[in-house]
Amino acid sequence: MQGSMKTSEILKLEQRRRRQTKILPFYMQEKLIIGFCVFLILCFLTYALFQIVAKQQRGFLTEKFLRQRQTQYRLQGSPAKRETSWIETGRF
Repeated sequence: MQGSMKTSEILKLEQRRRRQTKILPFYMQEKLIIGFCVFLILCFLTYALFQIVAKQQRGFLTEKFLRQRQTQYRLQGSPAKRETSWIETGRF
């Protein structure tokens, strides 16, 4: 009997140790997992938002650059032509 008592006592001690060594209870693990998933979703949405803004900004900067080039071209005037046009000569 004493042998079985000792084993049952050992099992109880092991169970207590297991309970004490658990870092987080199950409900805390669930909260942690849910919080981590929410964090990942927010990171993805932030990345997507930055990509959209960057794409629109590139388009805006391209348009702005083209407008500036067109303005500069108009201000400089057209470059001198070496050949006369077909309207002036009457030939194609």
